Amino acid sequence: MGFFTESFVQQVRSVATYRANLWFSLAAEAIPLLGLLLYLGGVFPAHEVLYGYTRADMLTYYVAGLVLTAWIPTVWWEVGENIRSGALNSYLLRPKSYFWYFWTCQFAVNVWYTSMSLVFAGALAFVFPGSLQMPASLFHGAMFALTALMAFQLAYQTGYLIYLSAFWIEDVSGLLSVTYLVQTVACGQLFPLDFLPPWASKVASLLPFPYWFFFPLKVYMGLPFDQVLQGIGITAGWLVLTGVGIKLVWTAGLRRYDARGG
Repeated sequence: MGFFTESFVQQVRSVATYRANLWFSLAAEAIPLLGLLLYLGGVFPAHEVLYGYTRADMLTYYVAGLVLTAWIPTVWWEVGENIRSGALNSYLLRPKSYFWYFWTCQFAVNVWYTSMSLVFAGALAFVFPGSLQMPASLFHGAMFALTALMAFQLAYQTGYLIYLSAFWIEDVSGLLSVTYLVQTVACGQLFPLDFLPPWASKVASLLPFPYWFFFPLKVYMGLPFDQVLQGIGITAGWLVLTGVGIKLVWTAGLRRYDARGG
């Protein structure tokens, strides 16, 4: 192999493959969005207002949503797999929190995803002038940053709590499929929740999912001050509830896990 050892070459290939997968994952999000922007630009008259959204608002919602989608953690399969396979044992022996270990891994990955999605969002904003408006004000920009941080934590805790069901359920894929379907609609990722019938929007607001995605975007776009504070309070409440839930389920799950020997 000359100067480069076989292990070095293998490591380079692994890194290149990993980065290529990340780029392809981002492209998988950006390409459908490109088609959606072309569609909205063609069928949504510039002077029309739909459910309180102008065409510029809709384009901003989806372009800013691209960045938020990259920021929000959505993959916790390894947690459930470690519980199911017994690999959790090796983590329990380490002098660190299992919860925060995976939080750190997820945060690092999502920071990279977000930085790359900003490149895509900038390109889309260049190709579609006016498709990415700036925050409604400095206050809304600051509150968007805060609510995005809270959204990351809430999404992580909600997903982590769901995956802890692996202590009791051998195959959690069915539960996860149902959760994913509800989450995709209820978080506002497909379309703003304002487009739902009032009763459906009310039901969605009772779940934690809108505070992952829909609420931060509404803040970005100029949500009234009192509604911003109300949403932050609800998000904080969900953070407490899911945090307590994780503590209780983790403790109960470990008793069961120890009883079966992993």
